[in-house]
Amino acid sequence: DDGPAAGGEGGAAGGVWDDAAAAALRARWQAAAAQFVEEPGAGVAQARELVAEAVRTLAERLLAEEAALVPDPPTGQPDTEAMRLAMRRYREVLDRVLAV
Repeated sequence: DDGPAAGGEGGAAGGVWDDAAAAALRARWQAAAAQFVEEPGAGVAQARELVAEAVRTLAERLLAEEAALVPDPPTGQPDTEAMRLAMRRYREVLDRVLAV
Protein backbone atom coordinates (compact mmCIF):
# COMPACT_ATOMS: atom_id res chain seq x y z
CA ASP A 1 0.00 0.00 0.00
CA ASP A 2 1.48 3.34 -1.05
CA GLY A 3 -0.64 5.34 1.43
CA PRO A 4 -1.17 9.10 1.44
CA ALA A 5 2.37 9.99 0.36
CA ALA A 6 1.56 8.68 -3.10
CA GLY A 7 -1.35 11.08 -3.63
CA GLY A 8 -2.24 12.87 -6.85
CA GLU A 9 -0.42 15.71 -8.55
CA GLY A 10 -0.33 18.96 -6.63
CA GLY A 11 -1.10 17.25 -3.34
CA ALA A 12 -3.83 18.10 -0.90
CA ALA A 13 -2.09 21.29 0.12
CA GLY A 14 -2.76 22.94 -3.24
CA GLY A 15 0.71 23.25 -4.70
CA VAL A 16 2.88 23.52 -1.58
CA TRP A 17 5.17 20.83 -2.99
CA ASP A 18 6.90 21.19 -6.33
CA ASP A 19 7.23 18.04 -8.42
CA ALA A 20 10.80 17.29 -7.29
CA ALA A 21 9.97 17.67 -3.58
CA ALA A 22 6.85 15.51 -3.92
CA ALA A 23 8.86 12.86 -5.77
CA ALA A 24 11.53 12.90 -3.06
CA LEU A 25 8.91 12.47 -0.33
CA ARG A 26 7.30 9.60 -2.24
CA ALA A 27 10.69 7.95 -2.74
CA ARG A 28 11.36 8.22 0.99
CA TRP A 29 7.94 6.67 1.65
CA GLN A 30 8.79 3.77 -0.65
CA ALA A 31 12.09 3.29 1.21
CA ALA A 32 10.26 3.26 4.55
CA ALA A 33 7.72 0.77 3.20
CA ALA A 34 10.52 -1.47 1.92
CA GLN A 35 12.32 -1.18 5.26
CA PHE A 36 9.10 -2.26 7.00
CA VAL A 37 9.27 -5.64 5.25
CA GLU A 38 12.70 -6.43 6.72
CA GLU A 39 12.53 -4.43 9.96
CA PRO A 40 9.01 -3.25 10.84
CA GLY A 41 10.12 -1.04 13.72
CA ALA A 42 12.70 0.75 11.58
CA GLY A 43 10.19 1.17 8.76
CA VAL A 44 7.64 2.73 11.10
CA ALA A 45 10.33 5.02 12.55
CA GLN A 46 11.29 6.18 9.04
CA ALA A 47 7.63 6.77 8.16
CA ARG A 48 7.06 8.73 11.38
CA GLU A 49 10.13 10.92 10.70
CA LEU A 50 9.05 11.50 7.10
CA VAL A 51 5.51 12.52 8.03
CA ALA A 52 6.71 14.76 10.87
CA GLU A 53 9.13 16.51 8.51
CA ALA A 54 6.45 16.95 5.84
CA VAL A 55 3.95 18.35 8.35
CA ARG A 56 6.54 20.81 9.74
CA THR A 57 7.47 21.95 6.23
CA LEU A 58 3.82 22.37 5.30
CA ALA A 59 3.11 24.39 8.45
CA GLU A 60 6.17 26.60 7.95
CA ARG A 61 5.23 27.34 4.34
CA LEU A 62 1.60 28.08 5.13
CA LEU A 63 2.54 30.32 8.07
CA ALA A 64 5.02 32.24 5.90
CA GLU A 65 2.36 32.62 3.23
CA GLU A 66 -0.19 33.80 5.79
CA ALA A 67 2.24 36.35 7.24
CA ALA A 68 2.75 37.86 3.78
CA LEU A 69 -0.94 38.23 2.89
CA VAL A 70 -1.41 41.83 4.00
CA PRO A 71 1.60 44.05 3.46
CA ASP A 72 1.97 46.96 5.85
CA PRO A 73 0.96 50.10 3.97
CA PRO A 74 3.18 53.17 4.28
CA THR A 75 0.34 55.15 5.90
CA GLY A 76 -0.28 52.48 8.54
CA GLN A 77 -3.88 51.96 7.39
CA PRO A 78 -4.55 49.66 4.42
CA ASP A 79 -7.04 50.90 1.85
CA THR A 80 -10.27 49.06 1.14
CA GLU A 81 -8.95 47.47 -2.06
CA ALA A 82 -5.91 46.08 -0.25
CA MET A 83 -8.18 44.66 2.44
CA ARG A 84 -10.48 43.15 -0.21
CA LEU A 85 -7.52 41.41 -1.84
CA ALA A 86 -6.30 40.25 1.55
CA MET A 87 -9.70 38.72 2.31
CA ARG A 88 -9.57 36.88 -1.01
CA ARG A 89 -6.08 35.54 -0.28
CA TYR A 90 -7.10 34.51 3.25
CA ARG A 91 -10.02 32.55 1.80
CA GLU A 92 -7.68 30.84 -0.69
CA VAL A 93 -5.25 29.88 2.07
CA LEU A 94 -8.07 28.60 4.29
CA ASP A 95 -9.43 26.52 1.41
CA ARG A 96 -5.96 24.99 0.95
CA VAL A 97 -5.63 24.27 4.67
CA LEU A 98 -9.08 22.66 4.80
CA ALA A 99 -8.18 20.47 1.81
CA VAL A 100 -5.32 18.88 3.77
